Amino acid sequence: MALLGRSLSAVDLAHAKHGWHHSQYQTGLLLETYDMILCPTVPTPAVKHGVLPPSRMDEMLMRSAGLLNKGIDMGKYAFSSGMIEKLSQPVLGKMAFTLLGNITGLPAMSLPVGMSKKGLPIGMQLIGRMNDEATLFSVAGEMERAGLFTKAAFEK
Repeated sequence: MALLGRSLSAVDLAHAKHGWHHSQYQTGLLLETYDMILCPTVPTPAVKHGVLPPSRMDEMLMRSAGLLNKGIDMGKYAFSSGMIEKLSQPVLGKMAFTLLGNITGLPAMSLPVGMSKKGLPIGMQLIGRMNDEATLFSVAGEMERAGLFTKAAFEK
């Protein structure tokens, strides 16, 4: 990650921050009409530890690139070659819905609403308005009082 970070300029950071601010602004506009966003926490059931990249081979390639970083900007090469997209796509695809809260800085929470056939928790995510954690906690409290987080509710 340090290798990649060193390959980026202040202009690259400014462009990324501009994109994040645009996402925050657009989401804020949406939340002027709606109280919150309700979506899955993640789009698929959980995966076993170690399944997502980097694989051992990917990790070895990245370490080798760090050692070869003499005179060649391996970070820029990693970006331009598509290696970063290849490595990040499976991980980002599993985090699809949580990215909105991470990028915008809006308050969000994941609530357990069920269990998969394999016994893994399934959650729904609430994303609220800026500085309005109280509404998220209020909704979670109402759901808890309604008995939606009990073992019996998950077995239905």
